[in-house]
Amino acid sequence: MSGCRRAMPGTPRLFTRLGSVSPVGDGFKAHVQYRDDQHAWVNIRGPQRNTKERADKDLARMREAALKGGDRQEGFELMNAEARILRAEADYEADIQVAMFHRAQSAKAHYEDEDNEYDNCSDYDYDDWLEEEAKKGPDKETPVATPLSQRVPVNSPIEATAALFEFRPGKQTVEDLKYLLDAKADPNSPTPDERIRIFANVMAFANEQQVGPMREALLQAGMHETDADRARWKTRQRCDIFDFERRQVAHCCKTMC
Repeated sequence: MSGCRRAMPGTPRLFTRLGSVSPVGDGFKAHVQYRDDQHAWVNIRGPQRNTKERADKDLARMREAALKGGDRQEGFELMNAEARILRAEADYEADIQVAMFHRAQSAKAHYEDEDNEYDNCSDYDYDDWLEEEAKKGPDKETPVATPLSQRVPVNSPIEATAALFEFRPGKQTVEDLKYLLDAKADPNSPTPDERIRIFANVMAFANEQQVGPMREALLQAGMHETDADRARWKTRQRCDIFDFERRQVAHCCKTMC
């Protein structure tokens, strides 16, 4: 059957051993070199990474993609395609890192301006301020935190995704999360170094009233929930139930004493 491409013997074994990770500049890069059908050398390179561990993972993904090929040529084509995907993901991750840096700089400038404002108030009469506050009387309502939409302007999906990695589920609200997701923050974005996925962040730090709605908001925004994620969600639900029952028991013991 001349129209069918036959797999070469030993091809899977070839791809599982092919390639290496080499130091490049200040980082590391996955690299595969082979000869094509015309006996010319062909190089497939992954993205530049800060650590060897990240580059090792890139090489593993490239090898795994190649194993799906029906023969040697298709395997290398799939490996090259996976390397392009990895480089695109790395570029996207770099854009997010730049956006996070600019946001941090803007926040720093904002707080410095506030400090200067307080410094310029040194001639304010403190006794007059106390008298004004006494006239107002005690607050009748608990102050409500300013919504994220009024504090953090987001001008692009990249900025929204950068803000998503700075999101603090323990201190911010479901509405704050939805604001970022409505601004096209990507809940499936590659995770920058030393950051955790937004899903893991929510599972770990959101309170029991907000963890469910935050998870639902992420799912509605297109987050890919893995089997491990679903298992983690069930564990979190069991922990919340146990914590509620523990508080109930403690309350009963306290009232009986």
